[in-house]
Amino acid sequence: MFVQPVIKFLSTGRYIPDAAGAIYNVLKEMSQFQVSKKRRYEEQDTDLLKHVHSRMVTKETLIQMLGQHVEKVDYEMAMEYATQSGVTEEPRETIYLPALETDCNFIDLHSSNFVFRLIQ
Repeated sequence: MFVQPVIKFLSTGRYIPDAAGAIYNVLKEMSQFQVSKKRRYEEQDTDLLKHVHSRMVTKETLIQMLGQHVEKVDYEMAMEYATQSGVTEEPRETIYLPALETDCNFIDLHSSNFVFRLIQ
């Protein structure tokens, strides 16, 4: 069951370059329109568009940042899954292992109800 988030990350990770490229192309188009038509964007958006226009933010930068974000989200999802699923509360049976070096010529097999001694 824990394999599912890993498989999801691996399949999501292979799309990162294409997604980052598409985002970068949109931002580049927006930065060209922002310079020519002076559209109004919020300050954070304007700063990002200026960085894209001046090539301080590149496609490779977006690939790296998107990869880090996907990895972080995948880790958080795995932790949440582990927390929610928890440990199953099945009854456990205690098993006793005999020592390898003993002077006894018998072996004790322990169970919750009895001890069975095998004499050699």
